[in-house]
Amino acid sequence: MKTQRKILVISRHGKAPQKRPEEGVGSKDELVPESVTSIYYNTGVPLQYFVTEQGITERDTFLRHSDKRRTELTGGAILAGALRLEPRIGANPPTSQEDLANYSFTGVAKAEDSRLNYSNLKLNEDALRAMGLDAYIRAWSRNPDSDKMGGVDITPFNEVLERGRHCLASMLIELTSKSSQRHFGVAVTHGSIIEPTVMAAIGLREIVNDNDALDRIGGPFDMEESVQIKIDQNPAGIYSATIKRQDKERNVKLYRSLDLDEVIKTQK
Repeated sequence: MKTQRKILVISRHGKAPQKRPEEGVGSKDELVPESVTSIYYNTGVPLQYFVTEQGITERDTFLRHSDKRRTELTGGAILAGALRLEPRIGANPPTSQEDLANYSFTGVAKAEDSRLNYSNLKLNEDALRAMGLDAYIRAWSRNPDSDKMGGVDITPFNEVLERGRHCLASMLIELTSKSSQRHFGVAVTHGSIIEPTVMAAIGLREIVNDNDALDRIGGPFDMEESVQIKIDQNPAGIYSATIKRQDKERNVKLYRSLDLDEVIKTQK
């Protein structure tokens, strides 16, 4: 029996076009064309070796995304590249979100996960725009149990960290349980959600005025950026795991970091 590998990719969504002044503030819920191609090549294609070596098909795969279309589109671009999917018509590789509509993902278990949603997260949006994501997360995590920032109601950082832990744990259970048919998972979310989720993966159960928490995961995530969690089961049935961001990879004890026993109990 050879070593069996399973991979979970956690990604921030791709680049979205900004709204025109008359449309309000922020970005549109779509992807710019060049981002679709970039995600396909930079996140999807490098997974082809794993997919081929382990014999992964669409039916071995799941996609979890938020309630925003741009996260589902990002996941589609990753899977099209990783699984070497062929479109019914149109460009291959995809050069726009319209091209992604020509790919069939019927075998993939796709679902929205509300724990990946940005819409149910309360942030001080004015402070976020003024400070930028890096400084905002550092300020947020310095007072991790506070539900206020600058007089504005916010979701406490530790609450988002705990939500990310449960979300991540449930996906890993889906990949590793004996009854599971899944070997490859993709989860796509937003900035300010992906960071606490990755913190949970490396074992941060609670932040207590931790000024280094963001540095311990390599800083905030850019749009399109992702991490890979690799889970290997050796011929003796023993699991080991690593988490990789760009060219940095570290060993993680996921069972201990995420307290999977506790998560399993709460899901029953």
